[in-house]
Amino acid sequence: MPGKTGFEVLSALKTDPALRSIPVVILSTSGLDTDIARAYDCGASSFITKPGSYDVLRSFAHSLVDYWSRVARVPPA
Repeated sequence: MPGKTGFEVLSALKTDPALRSIPVVILSTSGLDTDIARAYDCGASSFITKPGSYDVLRSFAHSLVDYWSRVARVPPA
């Protein structure tokens, strides 16, 4: 993302009253404990380290869509 880090975008979303209830899933190449902790400290709903395989990534994406659209309940906007 040009101009901002993912942490900066996440922090901006979570400090905006109109946007803070939107679930944010972090998809990162990092698996560092410090990055995972920072993401949750900034308000992430989930942290996923990108898999090395396209097929696994696609499976993750389908699972995420299924979970957030069919299973999880979020506050109304």
